[in-house]
Amino acid sequence: MENIDLAFVPYWILLYAKEEAITIDAKQYYIYHLYPQQVASAKETWDNIENIRPMAQPGEKVVVEF
Repeated sequence: MENIDLAFVPYWILLYAKEEAITIDAKQYYIYHLYPQQVASAKETWDNIENIRPMAQPGEKVVVEF
């Protein structure tokens, strides 16, 4: 898909895409399915990038307004 507004991407897909130089064409990313040992790495890698948000808390919710 191209030019999508929001992508919910599992951690491993985002890492694989980066390793293979695959671009996910989205304006904003939410990273989910983080194992407890991946949370620190995800936050360190993506917390300071404006359009990427690791979903690190169990039960975390996202509200999308139209």
